[in-house]
Amino acid sequence: MRNILVGLSFLLLSGCGVLYFQQPLPGSLWGEWAIDRTGPAEDGSQTYRFWNECEKYDDVLHFSSDRKMTFRWRDDRCTMYYAFLGKYTVDKENHIMHVELDKTPNRDEHPFPPITQFKIEIINETTLQLKEMEREKSSRVRSDRGSESTRAIRFVLRRVVK
Repeated sequence: MRNILVGLSFLLLSGCGVLYFQQPLPGSLWGEWAIDRTGPAEDGSQTYRFWNECEKYDDVLHFSSDRKMTFRWRDDRCTMYYAFLGKYTVDKENHIMHVELDKTPNRDEHPFPPITQFKIEIINETTLQLKEMEREKSSRVRSDRGSESTRAIRFVLRRVVK
């Protein structure tokens, strides 16, 4: 009887351990992140409140466990749009995120810049701060939804809690 209880206890603890490791850990990249602030990536530069065309809703980056990065935004009439940006990988040792951008023709129809490499400066339960390291070659970016820029950008995002 004791052997059965020990065996069941071991099985239960093993199952809980497997389930625990399959869940995103605190500070994980997985999930939805609202773009809260942006600004120049230079050290010491100030960030500014991110301008949404529809003030009722946030523009959101989503990082899924299958390495897909998507962007959801709304226009001035609050019509929602959705775009697949590409697949991401993370170099955990150096805190670098690489993005293999989507190559479909409609890629340029969304306002998020074609950034291929980010430095993960801060990540915790509520905040994700990304600094642009590399942008797709020969790309002029429409930042702040209107002005063209080639300056590197810093994004401060907050976790979306449902």
